[in-house]
Amino acid sequence: MDAFTGRIANRKSQYLSRIFLAGVFSIGILAAGNSSTKAAAPCTSGGTKTLLVSGLEAVTGGSALDRTSPANLVANGDFTIEPAGLASSGYPDRHYWGTGGLTVKNSVTATNQAIPSWTPTGGSASTYAFWTKSLTGNSNNLVAPPNAGESPGRVYFGNGITSSISPSSVKLFNSEGFSTTAYTITPGGSYGSGSTPPSIDQDVRLVAGENYRMYFHQSTESFLDYSGIAALDISGYQRIFFEVTTGNKGYMVEFTAVSSVTNIKFLSWGHLLGGGSSFSNVTNRSATSTYVTLTFSSPHGRSAGNTLAVADVGSRYNTTLTSVFDVPTPTTLRYILAGATESSTASTGYVYKPEGGLSAELVLDDVIINACSASGIPSTTTVAPTTTVAPTTTVATTVATTTTVAPTVATTTTVAPTVATTTTVAPKVATMTTVVSDTSGPSATPDFTSGPMNKSQTKKILSNDTPTIGATFTTTTVRLCTASQKPNACTVSSTGSVIVKNVGTYKIDSSGVITFTPVKDYVGTPTPLKYQVKDSTGQWANSEYTPTIEPPLPKATPQRLFVSPGDSVKFTNVIGSKALGSGTGLQTGTTAGPCFVTVVDSVSSCVTTVAVDGEGTWKINQKTGVATFSALSTLAAGKDASPIRYRITDKWGQTAESILTPYTKRSPSLPFTGSQPGVIFLFALALLSSGWVLRRHAYE
Repeated sequence: MDAFTGRIANRKSQYLSRIFLAGVFSIGILAAGNSSTKAAAPCTSGGTKTLLVSGLEAVTGGSALDRTSPANLVANGDFTIEPAGLASSGYPDRHYWGTGGLTVKNSVTATNQAIPSWTPTGGSASTYAFWTKSLTGNSNNLVAPPNAGESPGRVYFGNGITSSISPSSVKLFNSEGFSTTAYTITPGGSYGSGSTPPSIDQDVRLVAGENYRMYFHQSTESFLDYSGIAALDISGYQRIFFEVTTGNKGYMVEFTAVSSVTNIKFLSWGHLLGGGSSFSNVTNRSATSTYVTLTFSSPHGRSAGNTLAVADVGSRYNTTLTSVFDVPTPTTLRYILAGATESSTASTGYVYKPEGGLSAELVLDDVIINACSASGIPSTTTVAPTTTVAPTTTVATTVATTTTVAPTVATTTTVAPTVATTTTVAPKVATMTTVVSDTSGPSATPDFTSGPMNKSQTKKILSNDTPTIGATFTTTTVRLCTASQKPNACTVSSTGSVIVKNVGTYKIDSSGVITFTPVKDYVGTPTPLKYQVKDSTGQWANSEYTPTIEPPLPKATPQRLFVSPGDSVKFTNVIGSKALGSGTGLQTGTTAGPCFVTVVDSVSSCVTTVAVDGEGTWKINQKTGVATFSALSTLAAGKDASPIRYRITDKWGQTAESILTPYTKRSPSLPFTGSQPGVIFLFALALLSSGWVLRRHAYE
């Protein structure tokens, strides 16, 4: 037990009287008294914990929490209960919320309504936050969450663009997605007179000194460029910031309650605009002689064509790229870095996109708090469904809204007879505990393909997409988007095509198969092509397709040549015509021309001259690709000299390596077999000479 928990455990506890039902319903309050000390038991539902601040830990891999009442101590935590006035608002799938000057968008004339059991605050002229039960396809194209039992109700923290974030460096979140850095976020001019972010909060009754686990889920809009930032406040603890990814992510924390009423609050400032505000955490790296591959803890949202900055991954790997890089999967990224061969290893650091673009805004769902032990469940009073309330009893003001009244009432609440009759209470309780059937709309997942240069690629892009439950996709409704179009207003069908200059052509057929045909010799990963599709309910889903064209790898072959001590030998050119190396656009010159590879203290270098002690000197011409070995006269005869490794580089920065070996030992003479060409020639010459001599003697 740490010091903080110990102090909490020694605090005085209040004991409440039992409830007595005797014809009339009454509650007595027992005066506070001293209790014996006890240590708060940690949660035992699994997972790995990472300390954020004293008494508050991030949890990954923990067991799922119980979202239903009364186990979930957060009222309307999954936003099942709809705000009032939906039918008259003109937008039955959403309702704009908030106080403090929040502006209703899209000419909705209904008065802003609070979200049941939650209190909205903050925001100003540019705020357009709303509660929604439409998962996808509305005007904001919200990312559909996974179907894990949550209700369709969610809260979207729509807001304007922020002016700045301080510290201005890229946000360093831990592997769980949290940060304890005290960020200061300045609203942009479109905020109007208000400067506080849109937020919602709720007071939750807990037991001081006890441990609790809290879960919440975030998603965002589907068209944003990179992750954003939001914050969580829990009574008694400093503010914790968390990453708002461009997809879906669940967060879990464990904390010790510091009071019997704990306030939880979520805040989101809106879009961050470029300027190094984007980020993704690197968890693993590996490298071949051609590529570096980085792995991320969550989808990074990057696309080919972005300017990409790599930081704190390792001095050799840190860089700013404006050249080609590709995206094998949503959680991996690959870029060219020659000669960095390394097996897969755990890594830290981050990748960010320093140019402009908008970050994700928070969409919140599934806020759950469970007690870690039975002693953490607040003392409650069970309300019998047939209880008759005496007319002389008064209702305490603490029982505010019957929509959130659970079957049990905390003993600190004075219950009055005007607590609604049981016929009113029961349906509200049922609404909170009944699992709502899934009414989510269709969703689409990004598609990726890769292949060699000058070859077409195909993909059935609906194979990983999901229609509304009970519905099907209509493949003939697939539409590709041109650069000037946005889903769901794209127009290119199977009768047309999208041509991207200097990149290639995209076509979709009536069965939903997309074909990408690159232009001649194009290599790289182009900007993703967006598409849309309609299911049989008439709802749209949209996503994107990204092909990658991989360049052909260069090849290098070895060679062995004889050299005499004190002499020199020129090897076959490694680039050019009839060379040892082959590839497309093999480079010449001092920048990336052929070279020798040396390794000193585990550091690889590319050089043009190498002196080998006791053997001789190597030189390579970076224009012609000819390597020369000049042997010392003292080079021992009858053995191989030390081989040297050479490297060639193509126009995409890919490399190939092989070895050159000089030797001083010739092959031994072959034994005489009677059929060796040289021997036959000498024998024939001798016979001719003999015949000429005999003929000469005959004439004399």
